[in-house]
Amino acid sequence: MLYVENRKPAAKPEFTADNLFNHDYFGRLEDYLKDAFIGRNEIVELDTFINKSVLFRPVVNDIYCGKNMYLSRWKRVKPYDYQKDLDYMSEGYGELSRRLKDRGIDFIYVGIPEHSYAFADDYPSYLYNKYNEWKEIEDSFFDALHQKDVQCIRMSEKIKNVDSEYTKTDHHFSYVGAKNVYDEIIKRINEVTDYNLDSDVQLIQGPEPFKGSYARKLFFLGDIHDDYFVYAPDFPFERFDNGSKSENKLFFQDNNKYLGNMTYGIYMNGDVATTEIHTNRDHLPNILVYGDSFTNPLETLLVRNADNFCSVDFRYQRDKGLMDFIEAFHPDIVLCIRDNLNYLKRDGNGILN
Repeated sequence: MLYVENRKPAAKPEFTADNLFNHDYFGRLEDYLKDAFIGRNEIVELDTFINKSVLFRPVVNDIYCGKNMYLSRWKRVKPYDYQKDLDYMSEGYGELSRRLKDRGIDFIYVGIPEHSYAFADDYPSYLYNKYNEWKEIEDSFFDALHQKDVQCIRMSEKIKNVDSEYTKTDHHFSYVGAKNVYDEIIKRINEVTDYNLDSDVQLIQGPEPFKGSYARKLFFLGDIHDDYFVYAPDFPFERFDNGSKSENKLFFQDNNKYLGNMTYGIYMNGDVATTEIHTNRDHLPNILVYGDSFTNPLETLLVRNADNFCSVDFRYQRDKGLMDFIEAFHPDIVLCIRDNLNYLKRDGNGILN
């Protein structure tokens, strides 16, 4: 694993006639050699240091290095003709919502602004800003969800303090931001069901500086960092990851420190294909949540309000579909968590009906 780049090294291609003539053998071999040579990380880190700290380039490794914040650099592309994808996704969520309602299950779609969308106003004038495209798509998409009678929460309209609810160094929200999303989810559950759940939890600040995905791409160079938060669970539970007994923990500080900095993996120990948590509190609902890594901090909070809790990331869980988990888990509530960059993407955690 190339930790700083958050990807696996390129695999060595097999030398066959088919690969040679039909599958870009030499291009794949070049990618493999680039990743495999000794000292690669040290050279990339030195290059990052020179560009960021000596030449003071504003954009390094596709990260805009602002005075107090990092932002993702976006490359200009042709306008996205999104209507076909929007129709497909909104109809899919409408059908999924109806199917689950027929089973007595409440479905709630939660849309979360990604960091670049939340801080669109902070981009310098010379960098491409996709806010207008994202805003148009989000307006149209949530209008369509409402027309399909899908229970949905549009968090771009519910941010209270963007500086505390998002980090300076990561493309996700902060734990304070996750807490705000959690508050809205619990509020909506109470509105559409007979449950009376609470979201009152005392957050505890961690001692280490937090540096996220943007800082990782910059080899954690520089002083920009964030605070991070956890809480002390006051209920016993058993946790199972990918069908096997796991540590009964929600926060994994020791596993996720890098060069003295806390990283996003602290929450649920990062991305896991499937996690089940049993709390033996049968007066609470069974909750199933699916989505990408934005779910990780939310999972630590939502389990407070669940008898049995299940989270699925279908980027890694490929053997079963959503309905398979519903048949096995018998949820009362299903939550789909998506950030705005993925509203209309069909792969990974999109729809899955």
